[in-house]
Amino acid sequence: MTAAVKLTIESLEKEIANQCAEILYLKEQNAWLLRQIFGKKSERIVDVNQEQLHLDGFEAAGQEKTETQTIPTHERKKRTSTGEDAIKLPDDLPVETTVIDIPEEEKICKETGIPLQKIGEEVSHKLAHRPGSYFLKRIVRPKYAHPKQEEKGIIIDESPVDIFDSPKVQQGYMWVLVGGVGADPPYRYYEFYEDRKHSHAGEILGSYAGIIHSDKYGAYETYIRKNGNIWCPCFAHIRRKFFEAEMGDPSLRTWVLEQIQQLFCLEEIAWTLAPLERVQLRQTQAVPIIDALIDRVKKRLTVGIILPKSKFKEALGYFCSLIPYLKNYTQHASARLDNNPAERAIRPLAIGRKNWLFFGSVESGEAAATLLSLTQTCRALNINPRTYLEDVCRRIMGHSAHKLYELLPGEWIKAQAASRETSPS
Repeated sequence: MTAAVKLTIESLEKEIANQCAEILYLKEQNAWLLRQIFGKKSERIVDVNQEQLHLDGFEAAGQEKTETQTIPTHERKKRTSTGEDAIKLPDDLPVETTVIDIPEEEKICKETGIPLQKIGEEVSHKLAHRPGSYFLKRIVRPKYAHPKQEEKGIIIDESPVDIFDSPKVQQGYMWVLVGGVGADPPYRYYEFYEDRKHSHAGEILGSYAGIIHSDKYGAYETYIRKNGNIWCPCFAHIRRKFFEAEMGDPSLRTWVLEQIQQLFCLEEIAWTLAPLERVQLRQTQAVPIIDALIDRVKKRLTVGIILPKSKFKEALGYFCSLIPYLKNYTQHASARLDNNPAERAIRPLAIGRKNWLFFGSVESGEAAATLLSLTQTCRALNINPRTYLEDVCRRIMGHSAHKLYELLPGEWIKAQAASRETSPS
């Protein structure tokens, strides 16, 4: 065999190997895409069944019901306004009546001592909502006048009505008070930025020197290297990388997933123990598992064939880049194995982002960040976000600007608990 033929054969074998690698890589990508679209854990947005959102009697604003009628060619009917509401409400909609009357002492003329005479009522309606249903709020305001001095005019209570203040509405809520809410409640904080620059992490965290739980987003790594924080990377993200690597090394993949599952099982036990016992359990049982993972993943990188662009290679590289930090959580009782609480908190935002696409303006983004901070903090404290927001929105305009902290969820729930303790049973 001549040197030229041998060289040609080697070149062809190399090309075939590259093509085989490319085929396996494309198969892996295709399998991943199919799982994202059709898999059980798919994040694909499914169109909402519009029939479930339909409520008889409520039509979209500006949409009119039309009927066909025959009009003679020599006549044209002119539409006139009847003064009725554009939205037709169902006849069987529950009605709750609230009477807003003036105080009894004001029903007597202060100058003459003659009782005022009721001359009628001013009635208005407001569509109100409690969780799970709508109702019609009927507001009655009695009107009074002096029986002999008409120039004094009509007297009526014009104070605004709160459509959420009826006892029946309040019964629609469940007040859940959290035990052991100390001076440092688990606040969730969102900040809106127009880009993903790494400097934003430092702007938010400032000089914070405690433990940080996060995925492997480069902004956190940059901040941690600069400030020397204790970083506890998320094992849920590590697990996901190996879960997606279906065509690399099935036996190793299965083993890694089993070992990570053991770590999560240990954590379920650890959080039932006292802080010191939690650390001891992690040190004696979790650390050996992590050491075994590190040893086997390192060996696999040097032994055997690994497709350079495969998800398996990506999973191995992701794991190895975090090796210096993988056991940090085992040394601190308050640390966690994963970052799932934060992931769950941002999941509604991540899903919603696919629906709304744009906030419209920076101001809208900042407002959304504020609302997310409040609602997710409420969830962390087991507060009904709707109950909290309705109460705070009613009170905020009359609340001291220097004491706005009193309306934060942590302070709010303590005030509610104190109020319930002092109120008569």
